[in-house]
Amino acid sequence: MLVPGGLLVIAHFDYLARDGNAAAVSEAAVLRALPSWPLAASSGRYERWRPHLLSAGFEDISSSYYEEDVVYTQEAWRGRMRACNAALRLPNDAARAALDADIAASIAAMFPDPLLIPHGVFVMQGR
Repeated sequence: MLVPGGLLVIAHFDYLARDGNAAAVSEAAVLRALPSWPLAASSGRYERWRPHLLSAGFEDISSSYYEEDVVYTQEAWRGRMRACNAALRLPNDAARAALDADIAASIAAMFPDPLLIPHGVFVMQGR
């Protein structure tokens, strides 16, 4: 709960799956394991929160966005993907291990270490 005039900040830091990069190859593996995953291909921008803030009475709503490259080793990237909400929605440890193996094989065949993964940084705020 906010006090009157309080500031609400919504922030997202999302990898960007683009142009066959390691994130896109990894996301393709996720979609093979969980075809109904609705969060694939995120643009990193979340203007869809603006009407929610407006309807809740927030004012002075603003947003900003920029992109930042993040360096990962293949192992660190696989750890990031193991923590992805899609991987956590898989039914059991065996399914998660199979996804990890698919991602490992896919990125090892195409990308040397280190991986450079673009991320979108989106921030929306309102009072």
